[in-house]
Amino acid sequence: MSNPTHKGTMAHLKTCKRLPAHTTSSQETLTRPKKTQDKLQCTRCGKDPTHSRTGGKCPAVDAVCSFCTKRNHWHTVCRDCSRSPLPANKSGSLDQPTHCIMPLYSRCRFFAIILACTTVETTLHQSLPPRGWNSFDSYVCSATEEDLKENADFMAQRLANFGYEYVVVDYGWFVLGPATSCSGELLMDEYGRLIPTADRYPSSRNGQGFRNLTDYIHGLGLKFGIHVMRGIPKVAVTKNTPIYGTNFTAKDAADETVHCSWNSDMWGVKNNEAGQAYYNSLLQLHTKWGIDFIKMDCAYNPQYKHELEQMSKAVKNSDREIVLSLSPTTTDPMFAERIKDDVTMYRVNGDVWDNWRTIETAFGTTPKFAPSLIGQPSYPDLDMLPLGHLSVHGGHGPARQSNLTQDEQITLMTLWSIFRNPLIMGGDLPSLQKDPFVMSLLTNKAVLEMNNYGKNVHAVNVSLIRGGMSAIGLDVIIQPCQSYASIDQRWTVNKNGTITSQLNGYCLSVYNVTKPGGADIRAMPCKKDSANNHDSVKNQVWSVTEKKTIKALLDGYCLDVSGFTGANVNVDAWQCNGGDNQKWTYWSDSQQLHSHQHNANVCLALAPTGHAWASHGRNGEIFVALFNLDDVEANVTVALTDIDNGRAYHNCTAQDMWAGKTAQLVRDHLSQTLPPHGSSLYNITQCYTVFGKSLE
Repeated sequence: MSNPTHKGTMAHLKTCKRLPAHTTSSQETLTRPKKTQDKLQCTRCGKDPTHSRTGGKCPAVDAVCSFCTKRNHWHTVCRDCSRSPLPANKSGSLDQPTHCIMPLYSRCRFFAIILACTTVETTLHQSLPPRGWNSFDSYVCSATEEDLKENADFMAQRLANFGYEYVVVDYGWFVLGPATSCSGELLMDEYGRLIPTADRYPSSRNGQGFRNLTDYIHGLGLKFGIHVMRGIPKVAVTKNTPIYGTNFTAKDAADETVHCSWNSDMWGVKNNEAGQAYYNSLLQLHTKWGIDFIKMDCAYNPQYKHELEQMSKAVKNSDREIVLSLSPTTTDPMFAERIKDDVTMYRVNGDVWDNWRTIETAFGTTPKFAPSLIGQPSYPDLDMLPLGHLSVHGGHGPARQSNLTQDEQITLMTLWSIFRNPLIMGGDLPSLQKDPFVMSLLTNKAVLEMNNYGKNVHAVNVSLIRGGMSAIGLDVIIQPCQSYASIDQRWTVNKNGTITSQLNGYCLSVYNVTKPGGADIRAMPCKKDSANNHDSVKNQVWSVTEKKTIKALLDGYCLDVSGFTGANVNVDAWQCNGGDNQKWTYWSDSQQLHSHQHNANVCLALAPTGHAWASHGRNGEIFVALFNLDDVEANVTVALTDIDNGRAYHNCTAQDMWAGKTAQLVRDHLSQTLPPHGSSLYNITQCYTVFGKSLE
């Protein structure tokens, strides 16, 4: 049984609010919605709501709480809480009232709260970012039923009170084969739908699927989710299995010209009636199991948009509250605009593991999606949190504690939280009993509040001082070309001869011409050519020659990759020589500048250094995160005027949200010296604007 906070549907849901203390009526007249056929969302023992709005009345008991005696577990669902409550006493007694998670309401008692009900138009898209645990980082493809139960038990006991509610089993639950292998025969039912293997999920025997495991997890007050692959199993097409509830067969639905680039088990699904029927049949089975979360893999790509729509339609028609999450094959924000109404969350980054470089890439991805796509209406997803004990059974390197330093772990959690990323823990939860540091990251109430309710999430300009010298502009390097380029690899070649970064609008510039035979290349703020003769800006004006060199107007310097030894090498400006180290191709479709050096697949990119992000809290706070992505200590500074569209703030107080200390603001600048890969996060309050009024 669960508290539905996410719904893959555009349906109108019912919300309730408290009556004044003197009100005693158990029923109140509803304000009817535009769609009169919508069902009243009242929970009953894990089943879907079936009550109609007969007479326009809202049963106060159903609207507040219901309890479930299935499997001798009592569980109270607080309808006026933002998150599921703590599990109730399993002995069958309600002597200890269940406490609500969020502080808005301190507790929820059965029969003790009387509500006045109003119907509003709302969807999953007005919900909070999902929060929970996924099995992949802990167990890769080898998670067992016992593993899932142990992690669910820990979540219910230690993390549910902080909003963590989803327990999700990732890839492999349907694979017959060695426990540590991700490949093998797929187990299906007679309708070509994947089902769990009984050797690892013994309660699935006799056609039970995940029903018994779901009941166990629901009995803890949590929700259960599964990983699915986009498409239809190839073996189902070979056998031409029937599609449940229809006269169609697998061959009617399968598109045998399309499959996942990294997984050969599935064919695509056609954009036809049979294809929709197959996805409907999946949701029929998953609803029967009581699934609350579906992670659809190899899905976030324009090529598969019709399949996303088919799955989304099936979820919407399932009459069940289900989070629909997509895993990526692209990081295109334009595609996100097209599918944002069909899903709850969608991956926009490659896999993040306990390797700093995988985290670093997220800083190039995030600006493309903020602020316009964060919670508008769904959530971009940077991947799960690779913290704690990883690869417990092997499968992705040896069993280990996360290789991230504590500074890197704080940086990971800081970016994910201010970006309002879904917080899906990847490491083994029971192991956190011996890891108070990671527990402190996962349960920081102030940070979780920011993650829930932050508004206007956006990147902020920074000043970076590194190694005692002022870093003017940003380093320009070469990196392996990304198939779906992150914004730090995207450049615009302008008609006025400038080449600008799409990350921050800076111009590619020749800098420090005192080097013998060459100069440095930086990305710097673009100058204005007031004289219309380029003299004042000639270090930022370039031309592409017939030999594919990129030549600066300043003294004939060419963009040069010298001393090439691999990725992340600085780009310089040298006297033009026509060599491959100075030849470039501009890929206009992906907006990347591709180097010809040694036929290496490398592209021009901004070197990550200092970054800052800001958002606004629901109570008037300003949250500011500072990041040092450099490999050496650096001072990162932001001006408060850059945080809020030039609005000036004075006499502010900045509270460190991790350390709890008050930070020093100098001349309305927030400045912090950060260790390599380090970060800091602040709550800025008690400011005064230029008009003399308090921010609060």
